[in-house]
Amino acid sequence: MIHKLTIASFILLVSSFILTMKQPLQGNPQIRPVVSTDSSALNKAKTQASTSGPKKPGSSANDKGSSAHPDNSQSKAFTNYLKQINEAEIQEENLYITNEDLKKDIKKNEQSINQLDVQKSNLKEKIASVVHQKNGSDTLTFKGAPYYVFIADVDTYDIKLHWKDSKGKIYGNIGTLLHSSTFRDNAPVMITNGGMFNPDISPEGLLVENGTAKASLNTTRPNSENFYLKPNGIFYISKDGIAHIDTTSEAFNAQLPNLDQATQSGPMLVINGKIHDKFARASNNKKIRSGVGLISPKKIVFILSQTEVNFFDFALLFKDVYNCQNALFLDGAISMMYLRDLAPNEIGGHFCTLISATRKKRAK
Repeated sequence: MIHKLTIASFILLVSSFILTMKQPLQGNPQIRPVVSTDSSALNKAKTQASTSGPKKPGSSANDKGSSAHPDNSQSKAFTNYLKQINEAEIQEENLYITNEDLKKDIKKNEQSINQLDVQKSNLKEKIASVVHQKNGSDTLTFKGAPYYVFIADVDTYDIKLHWKDSKGKIYGNIGTLLHSSTFRDNAPVMITNGGMFNPDISPEGLLVENGTAKASLNTTRPNSENFYLKPNGIFYISKDGIAHIDTTSEAFNAQLPNLDQATQSGPMLVINGKIHDKFARASNNKKIRSGVGLISPKKIVFILSQTEVNFFDFALLFKDVYNCQNALFLDGAISMMYLRDLAPNEIGGHFCTLISATRKKRAK
């Protein structure tokens, strides 16, 4: 009996001890579990914890980067490219918008130009009716520039070319010709320079005086301006008293026997009603300019700018104001025009050929 009791007491004692040991794990503040202070053991535990977590396919514990944190230089490059493409897209859009606006402006401008062309056409008809009544000297202002003008009806005026006098001496200037024996009985009302010339004061191209050829047709094609800016041309009066301005060609030689007066120069200003295609509307190449145009087969207009103008505006004056289908440039900066009633003091100059107009004597 005593033996059984002793065994029972022992079991009870052990159970009580086990129960007492479990209480600190349930939060007993008086009893705490033992924690190791061994640093090597602690570091080993940290290493195991960092390497024991789940890994992405293809990664390893030694990887220094990850898809979530790309290389810094690549990230900057991508940002820069993105910025540039955004800027390019914005510029392209702005240009597209500007282009569309320009198209609208161009359409409006074209409509305005068409309206102005209609207005100019109506005015040209009115001007033509007045111009056909004109004969003799005149002045006008066109696009801000002043001009001397002489209109010669071939039934009213004799138009002549002059280079040398009867002794073979070159006239050279307006005054010498004006006071020569050539006009002893009939003083000219207009004298202006003819075509261009060479350094020896010989005509650069064709010259015909009173049916006699004094210089040959020039059909060479050097690469230079003015005379050789193709096409150049010839102003002439045929023996039947009709005035002409034609572009130069070798075939023109066949017409030589029919010429009374002729001078070659260039370039053409107006060709079959169109301005020479080498002339620019807003050109800054401005000089004093002289030229001749045909109002009709029997009416000639000589024009000299008093100030510097460009080729386009000079040609436009012949085309739009005097309705010339063909007009020819005579010369540039050295040009002069003597008009007995309007510019009587213009008697100087340094020229080769000269063109004069004298009033025809009435038959008795």
